[in-house]
Amino acid sequence: MKLLVVLSRFPYPLEKGDQLRAYHQIKALSAFYELHLFCLSPRPVPAAYLQALTPYCASICIGTAGGWLNRLFQAVRLWRKGWPLQCAYFYSRRAKRRFDAYYAQVSPDLLLSQLVRTMPYTVDKPVFKVLDYQDTFSYGVYKRYQVARGLRRWLFRYEYRALLRAETDAFSRYDLCTIISEQDRDALPLDHTQQMRVKIWRNGVDTDYFQPVPPPTDRVFDIVFAGNMGYQPNEDAAEYLVQRLQPAMAQHDRPVDILLAGTSPTYVVRRLASDTVTVTGWIRDMREAYASGRMLVAPMRLGTGMQNKLLEAMACGLPCIASEIAVRGLGDFDDCPVYAVPLSFDNDRVPDALVQAVCRYLSDAGLRAEKGRQGRAFVLKYYSWPAQAAHFKTWTDGFVLSGSHVG
Repeated sequence: MKLLVVLSRFPYPLEKGDQLRAYHQIKALSAFYELHLFCLSPRPVPAAYLQALTPYCASICIGTAGGWLNRLFQAVRLWRKGWPLQCAYFYSRRAKRRFDAYYAQVSPDLLLSQLVRTMPYTVDKPVFKVLDYQDTFSYGVYKRYQVARGLRRWLFRYEYRALLRAETDAFSRYDLCTIISEQDRDALPLDHTQQMRVKIWRNGVDTDYFQPVPPPTDRVFDIVFAGNMGYQPNEDAAEYLVQRLQPAMAQHDRPVDILLAGTSPTYVVRRLASDTVTVTGWIRDMREAYASGRMLVAPMRLGTGMQNKLLEAMACGLPCIASEIAVRGLGDFDDCPVYAVPLSFDNDRVPDALVQAVCRYLSDAGLRAEKGRQGRAFVLKYYSWPAQAAHFKTWTDGFVLSGSHVG
């Protein structure tokens, strides 16, 4: 059976959450399907990146979205139609023509479209179609709209409303919709009955790769925070750690060293660096970052979806403390070992529960070791890429074989 996967950017290297999710989904799904891949890219994809995908893909086609002038023109054009700005950013007529020709050439039995930003390419195809929402983007943008000011506030308000329309429209235009967590499913702009028809397609972890390794240096950081540091929710969390939690720990006579590890740090993140705060930028092997810390603390207040940093850290045996919004993305499991703390923008005071948890973990090596063991066991039990791919096959087989689809 032929599966055509459509992505808004090439899924390698694994620098962003959607790339990581897409890469591992492709790798796992290739065991069940003859898999063909269409990706958008603003520039030629290096041969080394293509080689990382060729073992899993029968063919790969790259569509270019054009330069910034073309993107500006398309943004205005699709804005007039009410599309989200991110759809406009990734769209071009030239790429659409290339995709249409590739679709006709492949003649797939099944189409998987990742994120609502790929809808302008795939929504019109008369084949069984799956849209992977991944996250509820409208909810994440709404949270950013609430704290934005000036022109950014107007842009976020427009994008929020446009995403609401797109996410609602996708439910009726695709045969099946999937999403990363119950938290995101419950935030979709759908009624409860419709939400329950959206399948939970969780992320997984490569536990053969992400496992405990020796620390790369003699220096051990008290707190590690990891992720794409060009992503605003991660930027906000990094600021919270340095500007809020670190002073609060000092007031309790427990100064902490912090490691901020991840690609594309913004100016806001880079200026947090000091004698007690290390900002790495891109790091070749994230396992070394996790091995360098006593714990991972993820004080997420923005964004939704699965926090890959938590899964990777747990797989590496690192104990984790996180905000409730981050922990909810892991699913409703009673044995989740991540310590959850309520955080919001409404109170400038760092919760005592967060300070006390960090103090307790710092002072008790035995507790850290036990939470690390529990975390790895949790990931092995619930988060496997092949198992999630098997769920996808089960969901789609009956519909595809029956020939029933929305058209």
